[in-house]
Amino acid sequence: MQRLVAAASDVALMLDAQGVIRDVIVGSPAAEAENAAHWIGRPWIETVTLESRTKVEALLRDAAQGARWRQVNHPSPSGSDWPVLYSTVQLAAGAPT
Repeated sequence: MQRLVAAASDVALMLDAQGVIRDVIVGSPAAEAENAAHWIGRPWIETVTLESRTKVEALLRDAAQGARWRQVNHPSPSGSDWPVLYSTVQLAAGAPT
């Protein structure tokens, strides 16, 4: 499953019910350069820019209602923002998003 997700996306986050990142699957060299793996154990909302936090809240809130897409910006180690198009999907009741 992890290889399928990596092939289909630049970065995928597995979240727990509280929105904490439990795993990061990187599918591109660009995503690897952003060092997204260091987000594990942090709330997703803390990994994005201030302007993107309301988008993350909406994605988490709406995950059970089906896929909705939003562009979210992460601060980049290079000093600029790293835009990522995310969709949230709830896998099962109470399961990670």
